[in-house]
Amino acid sequence: EHKFQNLQFLVRDWANFDDPEDVEENIKQTKDVLEDTLAENFKDGGQRERIMSSFEKVDAFFIPHIGLKPLRKKWTGNLDDCEPGF
Repeated sequence: EHKFQNLQFLVRDWANFDDPEDVEENIKQTKDVLEDTLAENFKDGGQRERIMSSFEKVDAFFIPHIGLKPLRKKWTGNLDDCEPGF
């Protein structure tokens, strides 16, 4: 039995989507990256196994990068300056 229900990793400024505007494909890519990351074979002292056994569901959500214009000091707040996938 798991101690907790859900754990969701939120990753900001993910720049590796093939097409930031294709939400369904991005969700699939996110799941693939999470599965690959949790399956990787590197020394972590059993941390990944403890995470997986502590939560009923482990998931991730990657937010694409907002773009460069909104990062400028003089940005006016115009949402059209954001990257379309954001």
